[in-house]
Formats: sequence, C-alpha cells, structure tokens
Amino acid sequence: MSDRTCLDCRGCCDGKWHVHVSPKDILREPALAGMRQPGTRDLGDGYLIIAENRICPFLTWAGCSIYDTRPDGCRAVVQGDSTCNESRGRLGLELIQIGDSVL
Repeated sequence: MSDRTCLDCRGCCDGKWHVHVSPKDILREPALAGMRQPGTRDLGDGYLIIAENRICPFLTWAGCSIYDTRPDGCRAVVQGDSTCNESRGRLGLELIQIGDSVL
C-alpha cells in the first residue's frame, strides 16, 4: 500500500482529531514552535495541541506542508487503522482493508 493513498485522503487532518506536539516534534519541525492560531493550545512544558476542532494549519491544497517532519501524533496514524478508516468513512471514501479484514 502506498503513502499516496494517505496523502490523497487527508481525512485525519480535518480537525476531528487533535494532535499533541512534543518538544521533540518542535525540534524536528520548527514551524510548530510558538503557534498561536485558533485551534492551538499550549499545554506547558513545551507541549502543544494543534488542529483542535479545526483543520490542521499545515494542510494545504497540495497536502501536508510538513509531511516529512510532521509530529509523532500524525505519524501514529497508519493507513487502514481505526483512525484512518473512521476519517475515510466520514469523507465517504472506501475503507482500507489490511489482509482479510478492515481494521
């Protein structure tokens, strides 16, 4: 299964899921530092939540603008897992089947 399916869908970036951002994520992607836009919440100790009830600020018409350096919370979503398929279902897209079953 290619990453292309994931990049074309973008369902998990739509604001239904918020993303915890750690200091490690900020080191990997400096654009995450100091975000102060709607849907961003500072949890203290260098941790943030982004895309809380809002479309991710890094989602553009061309896809994720920080895909290669995205936070671990985004990396944790795997094609065909429950988060992926719930997002795809909300968009009316076909669910991704892994092996003999939809996860």
